Amino acid sequence: MIEVRRSERPTAEPVYVVENTGEGSLRVMQRCPNCGHNEAYRKVITTMGEHAGVKQDRAVERFTCAKCHHTWIKS
Repeated sequence: MIEVRRSERPTAEPVYVVENTGEGSLRVMQRCPNCGHNEAYRKVITTMGEHAGVKQDRAVERFTCAKCHHTWIKS
C-alpha cells in the first residue's frame, strides 16, 4: 500500500549548481559564433534539483572563445 501525504502549501526544493572551479577549462576545437575562431575553452556546468518529487540533473556546456572571449552555451 502506498500512502500519499500532501501539505497545504508545497515547499520548493533547492537547486544546487556544481561547477568545476579548478585551474582552468579544457581548450577544445569549437567555432566561435562571434568571430569564427576555431579554439575555445570548455566548461561543463551540472545542475541538480527536484521538482514535484522528481529528481532532475542537467549538464550544460559553456564555451569561451580563446581569441575574442565571447561566451556561449550549448545545452
